[in-house]
Amino acid sequence: MLTRSMTSLSERMTKLPSEIRRMIWRLVIQSEEDSHDDHDTLGHYVALHMYSPTMAYLYTKHLAVAEEYMMARLRRRHMIIGSVDHGDEYLEELLLSQRMLIPVRVFWRHEKYRDRAKTCLERWIDLFQRRGQLCHLGQIGLFLDEVETWPKHKTLLPAVVEGLFQISKRLSPGRVVMQAEYTSSVEFELFSYPIGPGQETRKIVHEAINEADRIFEKKTMQDPEYGIMVPLYPEEEGPLKFQQHRRNAERASSLESIRSYTDYISDLLEDLSSRIRVSRE
Repeated sequence: MLTRSMTSLSERMTKLPSEIRRMIWRLVIQSEEDSHDDHDTLGHYVALHMYSPTMAYLYTKHLAVAEEYMMARLRRRHMIIGSVDHGDEYLEELLLSQRMLIPVRVFWRHEKYRDRAKTCLERWIDLFQRRGQLCHLGQIGLFLDEVETWPKHKTLLPAVVEGLFQISKRLSPGRVVMQAEYTSSVEFELFSYPIGPGQETRKIVHEAINEADRIFEKKTMQDPEYGIMVPLYPEEEGPLKFQQHRRNAERASSLESIRSYTDYISDLLEDLSSRIRVSRE
């Protein structure tokens, strides 16, 4: 009965216009991704399997088997990929609609963690290049969490940016990003840095920072206590005006730190771009 029902459903889906069917796939994909914990992103899932002991062996001995194993892992997370009639179409929508960001933290226990994160992205590109689906690849990149609170990030950033810059040459502009998470005075904030030659990274991210600040100010106008933690000992915290002043000062300090990191990352990218121009001349 279940097989007949599934067959009937598949036949009805086939009769739908492609645009409607793809819209349905995007909704199913988002629902499936939302069902996982916040840390269990697609990038986190892929990274864990790309460097499992099984894959470490297969990639050195049996490349075709390694890539089929990776596809089996994807089918386990998104079962419709295994559909004979709709699997390829569903996979294309998955690649286009979901950012595949490898969390660098996954590999920090390994000595060459930066290389491993970069290798994951290269294997991901190679996988779909060999399958003839590279044109469907959406945004990919690396994810750095709590950037300003980890001292090693300052030494990590040049290698990460350069690695992503090299990868960006294999894809069309705008495909490669580095997403950075900053711990502001109020909440975690995410900013995406476009990576690649000719990208206006500095302008794009500074505009995003300014927009985040405008949203913050709007929230504080609507709720004067927004961003102020409930004190354990109210009598020691002082009046509301004092707490608001402290909140705003901490916010200003956070934004200054984020802008500083943004300028540092942008400088690294501009230096890499200038090297390309010099080599061409």
